[in-house]
Amino acid sequence: MSSGINFDESYANPLAYPAASYYGSDLRKLTLSYNKLNATPGETFKYLSGNTQLLGFVLKQATGKSVADYASEKLWIPMGCEHPAFWCLDHSDGDEKAFCCLNSNARDFARIGKLVLDSGRWKGKQIISQEYAFQSVEPSGTKHADGTPTLDYGFCWWMIPQYQGHHIFYARGILGQYIIMIPDMNMIIVRLGSKRLEGDGDAMPRDVHYYLDAALAMYGK
Repeated sequence: MSSGINFDESYANPLAYPAASYYGSDLRKLTLSYNKLNATPGETFKYLSGNTQLLGFVLKQATGKSVADYASEKLWIPMGCEHPAFWCLDHSDGDEKAFCCLNSNARDFARIGKLVLDSGRWKGKQIISQEYAFQSVEPSGTKHADGTPTLDYGFCWWMIPQYQGHHIFYARGILGQYIIMIPDMNMIIVRLGSKRLEGDGDAMPRDVHYYLDAALAMYGK
């Protein structure tokens, strides 16, 4: 999340990137139309959906496979997921909305958390590299716009460096979907929802506190 590209992340503007990508029919054309820089790449953190979409196009170019097919081959099938997953496309036989819209069930989403908790292994088999698994849940090394270090984001994971004595990392969806991991307790929390309580800016949504507090109260601190 430090490309510096001029993606407009406004969720209130119907013409900004998020709305145009949700409801448009040509993600590639839309994404590549943002071709200016607002900041030096690799330095300043700014959460932008277009960054993830662009990463999806890079993955497709590098592997020669669709994002969904590659994810199925490298993650979904090796993890023994019990149910199919569905990825929204920009049009029939088009590109996956890589920044969002992977639809499945709580148990199989929890497997993603388990994979990362086990350093990229599934039942003893290394599925993703251990080095990457470790790096992905450490601070990205970038800075916020005010110059402070980015301690709340790694490689596509949000992080809470300190919560009741725990280091926590999590994935979050715009409508309150979460995969939350508490490594020192080997705990995974999955919530599928349609609403969340917002934080300030990129801050942790307020409802994450409720799920963490409930889980820690139930299973001990």
